[in-house]
Amino acid sequence: MTLLTPLFSYLVLGLMPHGYCYLWQTPLVGLHLVSDGMIALAYYSIPLTLVYFVQKRHNFPYNWVFLLFGMFIVSCGTTHLMAIWTLWHPDYWVSGIIKAITAISSIYTAIVLIPLLPKILALPSTEALEEEIKQRQTVEKALRTSQRRLESILDMAEEAIISLNAKQEITLFNRGAEKIFGWNASDIIGKSLNCLLPQRFIVSHQQYVNQFQQSSDITRKMGKKREIFGLRQDQTEFLAEASIAKLDLSEETIVTVFLRDISDRRQREQAIYEHQQRFRKVFEDGPLGMAIVGLDYRFIDVNHTLCQMLGYLASELLELTFVDVTHPDDIDKDVNLAQQLYQQEIPSYSLEKRYVTKQGQILWVMLTAALLKDEQGQPRYGFAMIEDISDRKVAEAKLQQYKRIISAASDGIVLLDRNYNYQLVNQSYLDLHQKTDTEVIGHSVVEILGKTVFETKVKPYIDRSFSGISQEFQNWFELPGLGKQFISANFVPYFENNKTISGVVISLRNITHLKQIEESLRENKLKFRQLIDNVKDVLYIHDAQTYQVLYISPAFEDLWGISCETVYKNPYAWINCIHPDDRQRVRIAFENRISQGQYNEEYRIIRPNGEIRWIWSRSYPVFDELGNIYRVAGIAEDITERKAIQQTLELQDVIVKNMAEGVCLVSADTGELVYANPKFERMFGYEIGELKGQHVSIVNYEDERKSAEDVNQEIRHNVLEKGEYTYEVYNVKKDGTAFWCRATTSCFNHPEYGKVLVAVQEDINENKKIEAALKNSEQRLQYLIRSSPVVIFGCQPYDDFPATYISENVTNLLGYKPEDFLKDSKFWVDRVHPDDRERILSNLSQLFEQDFYNHEYRFLHADGNYRWLLAQLRLIRDEKGNPRESLGYLVDISDRKQAENKLTTSLEEKEVLLREIHHRVKNNLQVICSLLNLQARSVEDTQIKELLRESQNRVRAMSLVHEKLYRSENIASINLADYLQDLAKNIANAYKNVTTKINLKTDINPMIFLTIDIAVPCGLIINELISNAYKYAFAPGTQGEITLQAMMNNEQSIILTVKDNGKGLPKDFDLDQVKTLGLQLVKTLTNQLRGQIILGNKQGTHFKITLTRINP
Repeated sequence: MTLLTPLFSYLVLGLMPHGYCYLWQTPLVGLHLVSDGMIALAYYSIPLTLVYFVQKRHNFPYNWVFLLFGMFIVSCGTTHLMAIWTLWHPDYWVSGIIKAITAISSIYTAIVLIPLLPKILALPSTEALEEEIKQRQTVEKALRTSQRRLESILDMAEEAIISLNAKQEITLFNRGAEKIFGWNASDIIGKSLNCLLPQRFIVSHQQYVNQFQQSSDITRKMGKKREIFGLRQDQTEFLAEASIAKLDLSEETIVTVFLRDISDRRQREQAIYEHQQRFRKVFEDGPLGMAIVGLDYRFIDVNHTLCQMLGYLASELLELTFVDVTHPDDIDKDVNLAQQLYQQEIPSYSLEKRYVTKQGQILWVMLTAALLKDEQGQPRYGFAMIEDISDRKVAEAKLQQYKRIISAASDGIVLLDRNYNYQLVNQSYLDLHQKTDTEVIGHSVVEILGKTVFETKVKPYIDRSFSGISQEFQNWFELPGLGKQFISANFVPYFENNKTISGVVISLRNITHLKQIEESLRENKLKFRQLIDNVKDVLYIHDAQTYQVLYISPAFEDLWGISCETVYKNPYAWINCIHPDDRQRVRIAFENRISQGQYNEEYRIIRPNGEIRWIWSRSYPVFDELGNIYRVAGIAEDITERKAIQQTLELQDVIVKNMAEGVCLVSADTGELVYANPKFERMFGYEIGELKGQHVSIVNYEDERKSAEDVNQEIRHNVLEKGEYTYEVYNVKKDGTAFWCRATTSCFNHPEYGKVLVAVQEDINENKKIEAALKNSEQRLQYLIRSSPVVIFGCQPYDDFPATYISENVTNLLGYKPEDFLKDSKFWVDRVHPDDRERILSNLSQLFEQDFYNHEYRFLHADGNYRWLLAQLRLIRDEKGNPRESLGYLVDISDRKQAENKLTTSLEEKEVLLREIHHRVKNNLQVICSLLNLQARSVEDTQIKELLRESQNRVRAMSLVHEKLYRSENIASINLADYLQDLAKNIANAYKNVTTKINLKTDINPMIFLTIDIAVPCGLIINELISNAYKYAFAPGTQGEITLQAMMNNEQSIILTVKDNGKGLPKDFDLDQVKTLGLQLVKTLTNQLRGQIILGNKQGTHFKITLTRINP
């Protein structure tokens, strides 16, 4: 029984364990248990061995095959474990899934092994591997021998040879590299290449090596040589020439750098380059003219100085020989010397000769020529240096005139010998002392000047001059006929050819007037210094070479806001105050031009308080005695106000050029157009600048009555008489098109053109057309208004709305003149009927809410009778939305009001009549209901009684409509909710004797109104459906519920719903085949109202009728 219980459970509930197949025989179950367990253990241990093998032999091909086998074996072992599990647990779905996984992995392994088998068989055997090992050992031995040979070669190389691995670590460092970098190979190998590079080049070199490693260049190909900087072990840098090559091996890529120290070579090259540059600098910029001349005497190269001397361009000189520019009288001599030079008879020669410049002038030069030879010592070129000695030649010519000049000199000049006797005097000296030549020459100075003057004032200077000292002194002397005079004397030793001093040359100059001027200058200097210190502009003096500020006026502190001492210490301190947008430009201009003494810049400065000022700075050179610039004087002026005025003028100029009106200037004397802005020229169809110089009459229209010049003279006369003249003028364009302009012309004294007429003209041709159209339109409008029965008016939107305008036809309408309304603000209010006045004034507030208002009121006519008026007003607002004016119109509606009154009276009469008709129809229908009720009582047949009751209900439904209409304020329509609720109560009362347990509910939209044409059919439909529900939906004596709903959807259709929770309709019920009068009536009336019936028969009967014809 114990064994059968699980069996019964598994038979009832599902599968049974596999042990039942073995009849739970312990030996048999144990045999399977032990066998499957041992197999599973073996299957799980084999994959562990395979995984261990794969981990240890990474290089073994097809490792994934072992993993695939391992997965397959693990799956097999799992199936044996599941065989043990299913002995007691019937989880055969799990067992089946595991077997499916085992099947898939085993099939996949079998499929993969088929194409893999040839590859596995292709693996070398043990004998092949041993043979390969022997071959490799032989190759390795040869490689080691080759490597030792290569290392010896590398060590003998003077160049540095450095190999790098993929990480840019040094793997080879030869002896040449040790000598160049100072590192031992054992110390540097394994370190980064960065150790051999200056810090600033590390990144760029790493990028270059990486790019080279990744490039597709052929292995072993040498890269391009490039110059780099290397870093020795002692941290000194040197210039080197390097190239790299790469070797792509199966395991790695080796990059080898070949480097040579080129520091010495570069220094030699630099020295040669600098020597060549110095020669080229001297050749190009030297003060002497220089030329290289061929053996055919043709110029091969010339410098700029020579071109300036001769007036030729370099390209022009290179087409000539030196003979072409030599004076004819000097050609033979120069050519003979040149031939001797080229034949190496003389090493060089110098010659004074004349050139003829391009302009035909004679130029004296000192020519020095030398021979340039090639490597073999053969003549190659001639080299010539040409010095302009025109000034010296002139000086020599002037030297011949020396004696005449001395004689004519204003200074007194004398020559004294060692005995103080006069040897030579000029006429000026004789005039100074009022002596003759014979009275002075050969006589002693004592005789002329007197002993006291000679001993105290003159003799000490003469004696020192005899010792070789030149001197100068100034003193007062008493001279005959001149009185006391201030004399400046220069004492110069007179040397003979043997360098001995034989006398003294004295030059005397009467500088009394200069002394007086000096005293005046000293006084003026004091005044000038006071003036400089108080002037608003900044005055300054720079050193032309060092830029050191030598003087700057105190106004600098007021203008810049920093002290003068700051600029004395730092000559560039003033630049630091310049606006950042101007600073670079000013600095460049200052440094480029200050050495030339010419500087003129405008810029902005920022004062310490943040204020921005405009500065105009200019400087001028100051020359020394030799004509060299050694000082720069300048002035800095605050032009902030002038800049503001200038910007205003520029803005005005832009406005004139771009203004919408055309502007022109006409000479008042000649009538010539001296200026026209672009708008003026475009207005008249001319190109820019085409009108300038033309007579102004060219733009004036002329006809038979008046010429263009007459128009011009008329305008000119009015402008000159009135000063300013505004007018409209008919002009003509370049293409002959005439058009109207409005112009304003005034007179103005122009600084350049003199008296001019300034005309501003605006094209009003379109305005003229619009004015004409408006005039025509206004005339038509006035005609229409005068002829129209509608009065147009305007009024202020406040107080009593006083009139601001009223059309003339108001006289025809009301008998008053327009002036009556405009003069008296209360005129119209006082004539409004007293019964309407308060209503009108109070309702006018709606105008401000809606911007539109209309009303009807009575207005007193001039004949004493009131007229009905219709007034409509529109509120006009300004740009800010504030009320500005009200515009409206008036219409006499007295006739319409009389017709309305008559019509109202007639309608009231007809409404009374119609109510009476509805009342009489309702009474008649009520009589019919009573007759039907009497007839029903006299009939014994139940079926006939039921038919009579139904007819009675139908008549009562129609009667109820007429009752609602004559009781309603609106006899045209009735409220559907009131009607249907009363109708439902009547039907319920009609069937209260049949059953009293049926509850009738209504849910009707109270906002639905229907005309009689719609209400009657709706009432009949509801009557039939509710009556049927009462009669057929419920078994006698049972409880039930009837629901009546009437709603309106978004499409303005009425949805009538009548439903009950009774027994429902028969299953074979078909509304289209029904023969009963009631439902046929429902279908017919629904079709009349373009309605649709939806019938439901779930949990009772459900009629849903959608009526679309709800309006007559």
